[in-house]
Amino acid sequence: MPTLYDRVLKSMESTLETARKSAEMLVGKAEDTAEVIKFRLEKGRLEREMSRKFAKFGRKLYEMTVREGRGEEILRDSEVQSMVEDLKRIERDLAHTQALMERELEKHASPS
Repeated sequence: MPTLYDRVLKSMESTLETARKSAEMLVGKAEDTAEVIKFRLEKGRLEREMSRKFAKFGRKLYEMTVREGRGEEILRDSEVQSMVEDLKRIERDLAHTQALMERELEKHASPS
């Protein structure tokens, strides 16, 4: 028959083990959250960069078509082509970041 000391000791060990598991779970969740936050920050950065590039792109197109009357030359212009390539790259980066973020969110939403 276990003594009072044995029962208290067993209860304390059980409590400590539960606390340890809870702490490990919280650390894991904090790391997961940090990863998701990192992706959200990157997504926001890419969206701001894309907005700036679109604004610059729009100004360039406006200047070429309205002010300079060179509408037919737009797609052949090297600066316009460079801007289009920048926008395509940012769009790919944004889609990739969004996919990584969604994968990370799904990973943490499903029970481990």
